[in-house]
Amino acid sequence: MKKLVTLRNQIKAKKPDFEQQTVNVYPQNEGKWRRPRGMHSKMRRGFRGNPAMPSIGYGSPKAAKGLDRQGDKMILVENLKQLENLKDEKIILSSTLGLKKKITILTKAKEKNIKVTNVKDAEKFLDNIKKKIESKKSEEAKKKEKKSKAKEEAEKKAKEKTEENKNEPKK
Repeated sequence: MKKLVTLRNQIKAKKPDFEQQTVNVYPQNEGKWRRPRGMHSKMRRGFRGNPAMPSIGYGSPKAAKGLDRQGDKMILVENLKQLENLKDEKIILSSTLGLKKKITILTKAKEKNIKVTNVKDAEKFLDNIKKKIESKKSEEAKKKEKKSKAKEEAEKKAKEKTEENKNEPKK
């Protein structure tokens, strides 16, 4: 398997960045690929001196597909249940996960010594999140205090007005 992974890495190192035929004319197309379809297109016909087009020869061996650069299998995790069956694989956290689920999955992965590929440092990430949550809670508590004070003041003013209205003689 390691031979296949090294072979794949060598193939990918030689692979050019495939670009659209008119990238030199239209710089906004840089990094994009569209197959040339013109009847007289030199690139489509494969003339020498033209940019290379994607072909099956640039592909990696079937057994090495889906593995990372070190040859480890990576699995997309969207919930805790998927994490229970794993042992030595690396995981990728789904981009649609919310913060609460990310926290639970990261702590569980940390307990099982499973590496998470799309989080650089899980401990640092968890610490930052906890700090953010604490700061949000303190801000919310301050806002609630301000609201309650404002509400009490408004009630006092309303009581004073009603008392003034009662004390005034009626005409």
